[in-house]
Amino acid sequence: MVVLYRGGTLGKETIGADGAIAARVCKCAYDDPNNVARCEGVCDCPTSFTVTNILNGTAFPLAMNRYGQVAGAWFPDGGGACCGCQGKHGFRWNPDGSYDDIPGFGTGTCQDLYNAYADGINDFGTVVGQSSNPTGVCFGQPINLCYGERAFVSTGGSSATPIPTPGFNASGRAINNANQVVGDEVDAANNQEGFFCDGSGCVRLTMAAFYLNNLGQILGYLPSDPSGSNGGWYLREPDGTTVALADDVFPFINDVGQLPAATGVYYSRSLCSGGSQAQRPCDPVRQGEDCPDGECVAAGTIKSLSGILGNRTTGLINSRGDMLVSDSGTGEQFLYCNGNSSLVRINVSLDYDSALNDTRHIIGGTFSGAPPLFIAPQ
Repeated sequence: MVVLYRGGTLGKETIGADGAIAARVCKCAYDDPNNVARCEGVCDCPTSFTVTNILNGTAFPLAMNRYGQVAGAWFPDGGGACCGCQGKHGFRWNPDGSYDDIPGFGTGTCQDLYNAYADGINDFGTVVGQSSNPTGVCFGQPINLCYGERAFVSTGGSSATPIPTPGFNASGRAINNANQVVGDEVDAANNQEGFFCDGSGCVRLTMAAFYLNNLGQILGYLPSDPSGSNGGWYLREPDGTTVALADDVFPFINDVGQLPAATGVYYSRSLCSGGSQAQRPCDPVRQGEDCPDGECVAAGTIKSLSGILGNRTTGLINSRGDMLVSDSGTGEQFLYCNGNSSLVRINVSLDYDSALNDTRHIIGGTFSGAPPLFIAPQ
């Protein structure tokens, strides 16, 4: 039997015998100092992968949670955005092949084509996204702005509930396990901004927000000011402080505050690197105590991996510190396994990759019109 701890805050359940698959859902040592025994072997780098199609060739996966549930957009009938077609819908797809179709707020008529997508999903399976407003339904917005986009949340099935954001033409981009939501919108003067919502309501952000982790850190984009300065990607901490990302740090963040960088990994929080305490918070002053057999990497530091990755390019990063890595010379993709600093070739051709979760599932696809792929480690 395997005891499955669902994200620490989601409770636990005991599941049966298929340890090879079930154990991979178990979180590794960075999450719980007492879980090393029950995660034994789980952190080994996979030796092979299986591939499953996601829906049809019109689908585009955009986000994935720890359990392999995928959120994205698709045309259910494959017909595109045409009169008489179903239009674009959001979806919530499960690894067993079942799915929820989320059409959004349209009516499916030629005047109100469905136009929705799901852009974020948390470990509860709650989805956020965007849908066009149907004609005549303004959800409290001024009449001159009510025919744009509206952010929504979907807790299950085909449901879509509008999010009462402070601005207009809003898109829900990310949701964490505390059910906090971020996204982008415009104000009444059509200036780009963002929003943050939690149980107490929604507030404006000066930057358009695209990523949110379980620490409450937000990644967003701020347009340049009239002088052409101060634009770019920013990291916003829960206390409201912001840090501009350097050009060699890429805008994606995991649940321990790491971001991929051109030569390795950027640490927004001080963490142990390597050893028995890997991926756990530390204080550089107490390195020997906090990371007895590893290194405490200080916040604001890029830890170079060039000795391992060579000239390959880093991509998405999960909370184990694993990364997707590509070789521009050969076109090959690799999984970098942080636990043992090894590279495993992914023998699947991908034109894009959308997510790498903590159980080393990958979603991506090609631009050939074939269905996107759910790639599972073995």
